[in-house]
Amino acid sequence: MTAENHLADTQAWRVEDIAHEDALDCADQEFQVQFLALVRKCVEALWDQSAPVAMAVEATEDDYWRLGTWTPSWP
Repeated sequence: MTAENHLADTQAWRVEDIAHEDALDCADQEFQVQFLALVRKCVEALWDQSAPVAMAVEATEDDYWRLGTWTPSWP
């Protein structure tokens, strides 16, 4: 194998490596987009779940937090 052939082969391999790396980068980026969309849905669901809890908690006059409860009226 001559030096020119070796150089040509090396350059071809490098081009293939770069193309492969680009494909992996695109796949990784697509995965990250989908993953972040899923994380956002989870955070929004948690936010929606916490809204009723936030409404149930109220500050008392002494700045103590307590859970708002319903007290039945006994006969």
